[in-house]
Amino acid sequence: MLALHSEPDDVPLSSPVVVPAADPVAFLRAQIVALSDGLPESLLSRSPAEVRALALKAGDAADRAARRRARVGERPEIDDDTAAAAFVALDDVAAARRAVTDGAARRQKQLAVANGLALAALGGAAGLLRVGLPPFSLPVAATVASAAWAPIAVGTLSVSSAVGARRRVRSARARFAEALEASGFETLGALSARRIALEGWRRRALEAEHAEAAADRIADEWHAMAGRHALPAEADRIVARTRLLRAVQLRLLQALLEQHAARLAASPATATDDRPTQAMPVFVADADEPPADGVDPGWIGGALERLRGRRLRATS
Repeated sequence: MLALHSEPDDVPLSSPVVVPAADPVAFLRAQIVALSDGLPESLLSRSPAEVRALALKAGDAADRAARRRARVGERPEIDDDTAAAAFVALDDVAAARRAVTDGAARRQKQLAVANGLALAALGGAAGLLRVGLPPFSLPVAATVASAAWAPIAVGTLSVSSAVGARRRVRSARARFAEALEASGFETLGALSARRIALEGWRRRALEAEHAEAAADRIADEWHAMAGRHALPAEADRIVARTRLLRAVQLRLLQALLEQHAARLAASPATATDDRPTQAMPVFVADADEPPADGVDPGWIGGALERLRGRRLRATS
């Protein structure tokens, strides 16, 4: 016997369930087996409102995931390796140009220091002249010569470094042009636009994956409740089927109670003789003593317990 669910909108015990007069119990049990095929027992513990709410949630999640997947579109055609190599070469060009700018600023500082040293040397030569040394004496000539060497040396080094920096810029630009041609794009703007499009595609694909994962979790919850092959769009049919199953279960319980009452009425204990008459069992709540007549009401009490949600037993 499947569990019975008691809700305000359930089918009542008196709901019409047409059964044949011959062997109604067997007919009702066969109907229960047929109606229960593919329906989890846990479904009978859910109200129709819960079934419809979960079906609506699963359907909405599936639609949302489908819309996200449709927005993803085709992946932009771009080779990741060649595009990455082109951008690495572009970074090398930018680094080389920064080196030119930084080198120029550094050379200006070095020339300023060299000029300062030259002025200091000329000041030293003037001091030597004041103390009485002849203008063409060796100390005065050496001091004047040292004033010229510092700017000349710094200038030579500056020109050499500037030429090397510009040569590195030209080399970096040549490598970038080769990498850009290898990527299949004619301009840096076209490559950048395609790369931005690729990033957008990846973001949309990730959002679609998250939406599909959420839809799968809700779908698993729905299938655990309604069955592996049940669809959310079939919620109304599933609710109608469970209601019919409950009605047949209740009708089977009624038929079993009628059979049990008929057996008690036909037993010798109910005949009119000198023995006391045995009354029909009645159901009372929260009784702890076993029945005095020895009748085992377990199948009746269990069914009524599932029907009413509380423990009942039969006693005389």
